[in-house]
Amino acid sequence: MINALRHFIDLSILILQTARAIIDYAAILKTTFKTRQNSEFFVGKTSAMIFENHPHVLAFHLISACDSLVEKRLC
Repeated sequence: MINALRHFIDLSILILQTARAIIDYAAILKTTFKTRQNSEFFVGKTSAMIFENHPHVLAFHLISACDSLVEKRLC
């Protein structure tokens, strides 16, 4: 499933461990960015997040960002 397009149309379909892994990994990336540590994680990769705000739907699409989580068997 590496490099596969992931659609999360409804947050309730996420497995709790997957949601937690995404949030935890985002915190690691944010800390790395803020401390200006050299990170090669995104070199050669494309990531995109599209947020749509509808009355009953919050949709976001992750492209390639889950690669590391998949490799670590968190996603």
